[in-house]
Amino acid sequence: MEINPTSPEKPTNQQADESSSDDEEDQNMQDQDEEEDYQYKLVGVVVHMGVADAGHYISYVNIARDQKPESDPEWLLTEKEKWLEFNDSTVKEYKFSNLDEDCFGGGVANPSDFKDHTKNAYLLMYEKRRKRDIKVVLTEESMAY
Repeated sequence: MEINPTSPEKPTNQQADESSSDDEEDQNMQDQDEEEDYQYKLVGVVVHMGVADAGHYISYVNIARDQKPESDPEWLLTEKEKWLEFNDSTVKEYKFSNLDEDCFGGGVANPSDFKDHTKNAYLLMYEKRRKRDIKVVLTEESMAY
């Protein structure tokens, strides 16, 4: 139902509820379509080491992000690209294959190993790309404007 601000008619509660429900359904379908059109690539991780009231942060960053065009089939293979570890004033190469071990804390059986298990991924950063190229079709009629 279209409402014109100058229209004397106002929607009934039932009409408003139906319209709102339709809008929500349309928005949900649009959101799903948009998510299906994109892929996400991990490009950075902020890691917290320590406990809730004390700790330290380090970052792992993919520094080879702009070296492959988004159309390259290997664009998603972030594990094949160069990563660095940033820890205060120290910067060094980082092996992506260690990410699970370096970013997933948890309980430990041996308390002497506690320090090794206090690293937790705190923030993940992704790049987004379309899964496929957008095709724009122009007709003569649309070009006339």
